[in-house]
Amino acid sequence: MGFPGKLKTHLPTALYRRRFPIYVVAPPYNPRSGGIRVMHLLIQSLTRLGYDAYGLTPPPAGATSRIRYVGRYIYIRAKHALQRRKVIAVYPEGIAGNPINAPFVLRYLLNKPGYLVPGVELSFGPDDLYLTFDSDHVPSGRHAFDLFWPLVDRTIYYPPPSGTVRQGFAIFTNRKRPDLAQLPAWLAPYVVLSMEKPRSHGELADIYRRSVAMVTYERSAAIYEALCCGCPVICIPDGPFTESTYQCRFNGAGQVWGWQNEQLSQAVADIERFESQYRDLERTLDKRICAAFDTAIALFRQRTTGAADHCRSGSALRPHALGGIDDLKRDPSGSPFDARRS
Repeated sequence: MGFPGKLKTHLPTALYRRRFPIYVVAPPYNPRSGGIRVMHLLIQSLTRLGYDAYGLTPPPAGATSRIRYVGRYIYIRAKHALQRRKVIAVYPEGIAGNPINAPFVLRYLLNKPGYLVPGVELSFGPDDLYLTFDSDHVPSGRHAFDLFWPLVDRTIYYPPPSGTVRQGFAIFTNRKRPDLAQLPAWLAPYVVLSMEKPRSHGELADIYRRSVAMVTYERSAAIYEALCCGCPVICIPDGPFTESTYQCRFNGAGQVWGWQNEQLSQAVADIERFESQYRDLERTLDKRICAAFDTAIALFRQRTTGAADHCRSGSALRPHALGGIDDLKRDPSGSPFDARRS
């Protein structure tokens, strides 16, 4: 159903940021999962930026007391209900439906819906809003806020000293199990990086700094970690992992698609361009988080106001009747928060 009228262009003040409790639903912390790390970093960033955010998940080791990981969820939800405060739930794309029955839902598309949990996209609500890591993740015909999260820890992943001689290759595997017997002859020697033999971030960084290239058959934060170590990445297309759909924002910088070793030198030269773009994304992260959540809160506020107007006029209002993200247009400040699939 179309949204009645235009979205107000002013963004919420700090007061409105704290009026809507934000429940971020995330799996238990796992330092080896990029998606899970993003969800936990989102909880921390929202709190630091002045939002009333809560993590509905066990806290990671060393979490500060300022970050509210909710152990007594029923108590907190009852408290907010008594205060007549509308809750916003933020789910990763792998969670089906709306398990905490929040009146407003944001889904963070860290992968293409259905890739990790087949059919999960069928459970999404018609008025759910979307944050997305990549424009290719957005369901057809829907808008989403572009919220790419630069996840790489630069204190660990950094280039080697100038003049370092690289040798060998690193083959990254997680969900994909490549046939190593089919590797080209020039891809030698190599080391296989897999979850079956997990390595620390420091160990991975050392491997990337000395490798000629990293090979991957799938999307992973490991691609950016390798590039930040000055290591080009050979991407082997597989299923939804293709050159035309993978993170078009970087325009292939530092990457070679397919077994084309003659293109590695150009990929190395392009890493500098990747570095520049990635640093811009790091620098603007707080601004992009605020633009996404402030605009979403403005939309939720307008829905709430519209619901109150319908009730005062005696009209029946069914849930989500005020429309959805399809009506959200480009942020009036000019920020690119309107990724859309046609």
